[in-house]
Amino acid sequence: MISTEVFRNILVCASACGLGFIILYGAKQRWRWLVDPPEWLYLFYLQSMLKVLFGQRFVLAFTYAIGACFVIAGLVGLGAVNKRQVVSGTSELDRIQDACNTCAPALAAQMQLNELLENIVLYGNVVLISILLIIGIQKRWFLLGNPPQWIKNVFEDTRVVRFLYISLTLIALISSVMLFPYISA
Repeated sequence: MISTEVFRNILVCASACGLGFIILYGAKQRWRWLVDPPEWLYLFYLQSMLKVLFGQRFVLAFTYAIGACFVIAGLVGLGAVNKRQVVSGTSELDRIQDACNTCAPALAAQMQLNELLENIVLYGNVVLISILLIIGIQKRWFLLGNPPQWIKNVFEDTRVVRFLYISLTLIALISSVMLFPYISA
């Protein structure tokens, strides 16, 4: 009998493989939304941001790399589900709980480190995205290509652009201030 945890792991890893194959197929077929997205989607879509920053050839190579990473990660995950888990139904969670009875202090330290790293990643991402948006507004990346009229109206209005500059700068500064205590810890 397969435990629900093992079944869930198999399902997630198989889904990752499937998604990877779809991405690879889409890159090979040159699906436009995947390898040649419109530039005005820069703010919302990673492929479009990469196209603006590095060009279409880079987007194609990046798409192949992402597809391959999904396939490899899925296969590694499927390989990690060992026979003992499938046959005996002993879940990894049960083994971890048994091991943690002897190592509770180490687990507490690990949980603190995880919380610390989560906050560093969270605030770091907010700072990075805010800076990228400020650069994008200044270089008018949102007006590249043929964006819809409402995008043009928003980014051609100087009051809106000034408001975006101020608010994104404040967000970046506040996030930076929030980030420093976690980095020093």
